[in-house]
Amino acid sequence: RFYTARRCVARYCYAGIISKGASDGLYEDCMAYKCGVTSQGTVIYPENADGLGASIARSGSDRLRIVRGITFDNGDDQIDMSHSRDSSAEGCIALNGNSQNLPNGDGNGYKVGNDQNEAIGSGRECRRLLVRNCFALGNQSNGMDPRDGIDGVFYNNTAYGNRGQFGFSTGATGHTTLLIGNISWGNLGSDIFKGDQAKTADYNNWAGSSGSQVPGGDQNSIREDPGF
Repeated sequence: RFYTARRCVARYCYAGIISKGASDGLYEDCMAYKCGVTSQGTVIYPENADGLGASIARSGSDRLRIVRGITFDNGDDQIDMSHSRDSSAEGCIALNGNSQNLPNGDGNGYKVGNDQNEAIGSGRECRRLLVRNCFALGNQSNGMDPRDGIDGVFYNNTAYGNRGQFGFSTGATGHTTLLIGNISWGNLGSDIFKGDQAKTADYNNWAGSSGSQVPGGDQNSIREDPGF
């Protein structure tokens, strides 16, 4: 318990900086890139080649904070907090997930829900996860994917130019996911998928409109084709 990784870099390895079952951790100003391949381009094991997170082997970690993390070109998810509770990602950038199109690599920007749809009361269901002031750009799958997490909050984030089905995907059976003050734009599929009425969305660029609209003059700073 009570561990810190500060200004660390992981590259060309099996996985990035990943907590395996430990609790009360802080990753601050860390970077992870091109995990899942060697420097010569040989595929290692892309299915668990996450950049930063707490999910490998479904062991989970609680009370993990990821602050100002930068992740890009990792074979699986860029930031993965599956099976984690009371955890957060703040001020992070997740870019070009699975840009190499590796087999079995998910390529989400942020994955923060139950990867295997853990039953309520199992003790390993995701609860109280926060993603705030983060960017998901040009990932091969969804930009921000809460899956079936519980009591999750996505606040003031941007999902742009992701090539999966959704910029924000809240899954079909999630619980009380809050989407507040987010922008989703220029994603290959839908900019938002809201799975059920338990979700609350307000002050997002898609709220109250028939299609995605970027409020104010913000649309002048983004393009439909990000060119990543």
